Amino acid sequence: MDPRISRVIEVKGSTLILENGQKVETYVSSDLVIGEDTWVSPQLEVGFPDKPVERFIVGDGCRLYGGQIASKNFTCGDYVTIHEGVWAYGRQDIVIGHNGWFGRRCTLDAEGGVWIGNGIGVGQDSHLWSHIRHGDTLAGNRWLKYGEFRAGDDVWLVGRCTSAPANHGDRSMAMVESNLTRGMPSDTVWGGNPAKDLTEKLGAPFSHIPIADRMTEFADRCSAFRAKHNVESSILDFIAASFDVEARTYEKTGHPIERAFMRFLLPEAKFVPRAQPRIV
Repeated sequence: MDPRISRVIEVKGSTLILENGQKVETYVSSDLVIGEDTWVSPQLEVGFPDKPVERFIVGDGCRLYGGQIASKNFTCGDYVTIHEGVWAYGRQDIVIGHNGWFGRRCTLDAEGGVWIGNGIGVGQDSHLWSHIRHGDTLAGNRWLKYGEFRAGDDVWLVGRCTSAPANHGDRSMAMVESNLTRGMPSDTVWGGNPAKDLTEKLGAPFSHIPIADRMTEFADRCSAFRAKHNVESSILDFIAASFDVEARTYEKTGHPIERAFMRFLLPEAKFVPRAQPRIV
């Protein structure tokens, strides 16, 4: 496993006890919940002494490689990856769905709030803003605004992207170095500075694949996982049978092979637990 992170084996008060013997001291004033098989960096910072996070809730199978998290509340679903240097802060909440991925040095600004659906990808050095504030309003500056940053399911900001407070629709995509000054509608591709809709030129991010072809591809990935990890066929067959390829859900059991299989599938195939498909 990656030596930069270690599994959380216990939560004692506001302290995370890691499998490698190290501890992470957090500043959380209310609920501190870490899911099963979640690994974090000893350098992870949560809250500040004079500004604790009220609730810090992290799902199963997550990987938190570091960064600073200091929003009012922070909640994320299963299999979320946050890399080094991420700065997630603000006076409102941050909510992230299942299977999210955030590259190094990203900003999640929660001054106006952040809500993100399932399966987001945010490439390195991207910045998601929910407020604009600096000018002297007493002297007449007109630029002071707070607005929630929202992103639906399967949104992808490829890398070095910037977004103003906006609502990005499901399956929307921003190409490298896009400067998004408004929300992207669902099933569109944007790029440039300021970003413009390029869907007519590049096509929609997703194409229709017949369910039979998707099932065949899923079976091939099961075979590849079985060969790579030398998994007994009967166990994997039982786990794989609970995956609904069309609905993109599965029956979550927490079995170690199930967790390894989910990690193997990501990021190219994403499934959410049938019992909790949405983080709110």
